[in-house]
Amino acid sequence: MQQILLKITQRLTTKQRKFLAEITRTFIVVVFATGSVVIDAKLNGLLGVPFIAFAPFIGVAIGVYLFGKISMAHFNPAVTLGFLITRHIKKSQLVLYFYGRNNWCIAWKSIC
Repeated sequence: MQQILLKITQRLTTKQRKFLAEITRTFIVVVFATGSVVIDAKLNGLLGVPFIAFAPFIGVAIGVYLFGKISMAHFNPAVTLGFLITRHIKKSQLVLYFYGRNNWCIAWKSIC
């Protein structure tokens, strides 16, 4: 499986890799954030607010670890704008980041 993924990603351009990383990273965070609420609700609040607050952190940590070298691992739109202002990313990349982040959020919301 890893070899198949490696072959696929080697064929992608840099922008396509960053876009794929943004989509995947956002998906991970959304799954952890919403999943923590669902799990806590299924357990009648047994895990509580600390679990709900900690789960998105785990999702962000996983995303940074997996995709930090590909797309600078910025999750917050304010950080993305900061990178644009300091010229770490181009205007065309800004659209890519926001598009990837928003599409997964919309897709996930429509599933739930």
